[in-house]
Amino acid sequence: MDKEELLENENIPSEDPEYLCNEGLRLINTSWREEDQERGAAYIKKAAEQNHPEALRVLAALYTHGNHVPKDRKKALQYLEHAGELGNAAAQYELGSLYEGEEDVPCDMQKSLYWMNQAAEQGNVDAMTHLGTVYFRGSGTPKDYKKAAKWFLKAAEQGNDSAYVWLRNMYRDGSGVEKDLDKALYYGDLADENSSLRSDHEQWKYKRAEILVEQAAEQGDAEAQYKLGLRYDYGDADTLYAKDEFSWMSKAAEQGHAGAMAHLGSMYYKGKGVPEDRKKATEWFLKAAEQGDHSACVRVRDMYLNGYGVRRDNGKALYYGDLADKDETDPAAREDWKKKRERILEEIEEARKEAERKAAEEEERKRQEEEEEKHGTTQEKLGIYCGILFLIFVFIHRWGNLHRDASWLLVIPAMGLGAVGSVLFGGGIMMSFTNSYIKSGFLTLLLIAAGLVGSFLTVYHYDRPIYRQVAVVIVLVIIVLLLVKAVIKKLRK
Repeated sequence: MDKEELLENENIPSEDPEYLCNEGLRLINTSWREEDQERGAAYIKKAAEQNHPEALRVLAALYTHGNHVPKDRKKALQYLEHAGELGNAAAQYELGSLYEGEEDVPCDMQKSLYWMNQAAEQGNVDAMTHLGTVYFRGSGTPKDYKKAAKWFLKAAEQGNDSAYVWLRNMYRDGSGVEKDLDKALYYGDLADENSSLRSDHEQWKYKRAEILVEQAAEQGDAEAQYKLGLRYDYGDADTLYAKDEFSWMSKAAEQGHAGAMAHLGSMYYKGKGVPEDRKKATEWFLKAAEQGDHSACVRVRDMYLNGYGVRRDNGKALYYGDLADKDETDPAAREDWKKKRERILEEIEEARKEAERKAAEEEERKRQEEEEEKHGTTQEKLGIYCGILFLIFVFIHRWGNLHRDASWLLVIPAMGLGAVGSVLFGGGIMMSFTNSYIKSGFLTLLLIAAGLVGSFLTVYHYDRPIYRQVAVVIVLVIIVLLLVKAVIKKLRK
């Protein structure tokens, strides 16, 4: 019995395509008898002949798989397109999928997008999520996050779990929508409620914690900012996320987070995410070490120990090394620090002894300088007194109008006092300039000779103007030397 005979023998309103379609589907899907399934296929075909959209779609499926009709892919596509043109959303969705290159149908993304949009506009949730995915990934069309978000939101309104997951990620990253962590949590929780897979629950538990950390970081929590910065740390070779890493670490460090300070110092030191700056690296390492951060204490200890970026200082190296050792858990590292500590203590002791030796030498040098200064000043005063007496005797001899023979009583002591005054004054002046007997010896001898010659000539040949002028020159030289010495003393102070 063929299908037409089956229809004729059935007491049904065969001209009602809706009834024929529904009854045909019931027989195909529920009956195990081959005869019933054949009758169902005949009903479907009869309804399709009356342009019933759903019957056309089902008939296309029968021809695609060869169920109760000869397998014919060409006829299947024709019936499916006819159903799509009549507005069947399911057929339109299937056409969109087929034209992506499925089941031996040539790929035609323009037709695929056309049919997918037709189905989605009629409320087909699968078409909506499919379109969202296509626009998000840019599959056969330019990426368009806003269009993707539009279709995912429409699908989510109909309770589509896949759309929930997409929207969760898009609101978290701000792709196609304004970033909103509250909405990311909302859609994530919806997707988790509807999932029956344990792996999905575990994955969401982890992702939810990440979102909460990011939310806290944006609200200014330093610990969350530090954790978020670590999440962007993909190693020293990473450049894609280094700026995000630096940004969050900077925010946490500015709030006094020790771990973030140490991490920021390392980024400045390596030039990761920011231009290399050893000075800033040192500043952040020191700030972190002051708060007891273990890694920073180790870095600062080595910096002071080796003079990297700071002046070498064994005392500070010892201080930060002991701080780091308190929290050290590695036995090998603790043993290494023990050896370094012993070496540092030996160097500190040697430096202390050297400092004491230099201090003693400096104290002895100052004492000798004071004694020489004192001796030179005394000699200088004696010289001045003798010079004054010498001048007194000269004037007495010159203007006293005494007898020439009797004047020898004054000449001899005047010459003696003049010579002694020249010697003492010259020696005192030179010693106070140089603080050394040896260095001033030559100039002192010159002053002695000048004093003797000047004294003799001035007193013995008082009646000659040139010789009288010698006394005046000697006095002027004394005055000039005194002035020079006073200026030098002032400059030294």
